[in-house]
Amino acid sequence: MTPPITATAAIARAEGEGRFEGYSGFRSIADIEAGCRLYWESTSPDDIKEDGMAVIVTDAPERNRYEAHIDGKLAGFTEYRRQNGTIMFTHTLVEKAFEGAGVGSALARSALNEARESGRQVQPVCPFFAGWIERHPEYADLVHEDHPLLGEET
Repeated sequence: MTPPITATAAIARAEGEGRFEGYSGFRSIADIEAGCRLYWESTSPDDIKEDGMAVIVTDAPERNRYEAHIDGKLAGFTEYRRQNGTIMFTHTLVEKAFEGAGVGSALARSALNEARESGRQVQPVCPFFAGWIERHPEYADLVHEDHPLLGEET
């Protein structure tokens, strides 16, 4: 299983592999989606849906959140606070039109993968994030020691 990656990571990997020769710049969500599709042409990540729609996750630090887009539309987001080497996930929302499309999982997986890559620990205050980590124990090592998950005793 290939986990979804953030658009930034997909672009960096694709550029490093020479996949964007002749392609100039990423200035909008549509540009990022096009770049990610170029990257995914030779891979099979889980966040490409059967109908061909991709869940594109990007970090929007000016809004303190990760955003998920499908076909150029905002499908959901997860809000965060970064402080002292940790990232606290405070709220996740998936738009009703995109419920059941894997948006929440793509947000969690992408944000947690980026936290791992940057060496940050996480504090899943958001019940969705805490529950998602409990169901995906491969991410439990990212949880800050002072922050128990939902099923853990304090």
